[in-house]
Amino acid sequence: MEGGMAGSLGLNKRFAQAVQNLVGEDQFFYLRKEAGFEEAMKQFDKSIKTAFRGDPDEDYFVNFPRANLVDDLSNRLEANCWHMKGADVKNIFQPMIRDIERMVQDQVNLVTVKRLKERHPKANKIKLRQEATITSTVATKHYGVAAYDTYDEIEDAGQPTIKDKYTGETQVKKITWFIRRGADMRRKQNVVFPFVRRLDHHDSPSELKFSRDLLECSLDQAVKYPKQGITSTNCRLTADLTSVDKNYFRKKIASNGRPYFIIENDLVVSAGTAIMKFSLMVGGKEMGSVEAKYE
Repeated sequence: MEGGMAGSLGLNKRFAQAVQNLVGEDQFFYLRKEAGFEEAMKQFDKSIKTAFRGDPDEDYFVNFPRANLVDDLSNRLEANCWHMKGADVKNIFQPMIRDIERMVQDQVNLVTVKRLKERHPKANKIKLRQEATITSTVATKHYGVAAYDTYDEIEDAGQPTIKDKYTGETQVKKITWFIRRGADMRRKQNVVFPFVRRLDHHDSPSELKFSRDLLECSLDQAVKYPKQGITSTNCRLTADLTSVDKNYFRKKIASNGRPYFIIENDLVVSAGTAIMKFSLMVGGKEMGSVEAKYE
């Protein structure tokens, strides 16, 4: 594309410029050196660019983990998360769109001139549709999370198991798929997954921060258990419960007589576009935080 946008690389540079315009030069000077900016660039490159279909009202969420950015609610920047609209993404794409339109028009003109020279009877009727409206976006993969569940000798026979150190129960790791392949991703929805976190100490930072993998599967029929080569990691979700009120932690007694704590928490997945936003809820309220790191 002579003299035009340099494709994907050009879009990434324009996204970086959009971030600078959003946060200002002073914040961007430090942000660009941090891992949070690199994560945001990966998210834009891997997820948003490929999901964009031209709808100005679509929602996209870009996370800047541990960036400590100043909130700017008027521009939808809050808690290190930029809520982009489709119009924002379209502005990033605009130079490439213009280049493509120019190339298309150049090709039309070349063919028209060629046919006029050949005195082609349909030379003045050459037209090319340059716009396409996408009315449906579907999930191309299954997306879910894995967690340990009670082992069933019949249903789970042959699967690897563990012995829960608190309850003594035999457990097996299973996947809950919250988005199925072929699902309509334009239908806005919140999917809630209940989890129980068990802790030796309810005030230990190392125990209050933990990770879960968002898994994906391309098979027509999703599998029940994680399997190398069949399921893979889409991104790693890191949850932080350090800011949660200690009243939500309940004291229990393990099978060996030692005390431990549990906290019930919900992983909330907001899926309304091909981009997903993650949050953490405790006691029916959004608490703590969840950050997504894309590989």
